[in-house]
Amino acid sequence: YYNVHNNIIINNKHQLKLHTVLIFNIVGQIIVQFNNIALRETEIAIPFAYSEGLYLVKIETDQGEETYKILKY
Repeated sequence: YYNVHNNIIINNKHQLKLHTVLIFNIVGQIIVQFNNIALRETEIAIPFAYSEGLYLVKIETDQGEETYKILKY
């Protein structure tokens, strides 16, 4: 989820190893990419100081991948 402190918060309650986090704008352009994230924390904050709009966050782990919609307003 996005918070008012210009961060995207990833809740990692099962403490999975995150391989890649990609953030796309609505046009499909990658605007942020993190690779080989060795964190196994329950909550991870990613700095995000982009303009208002809809973004997609794709998270790749050992268990597969998921994509989430984030609305920044």
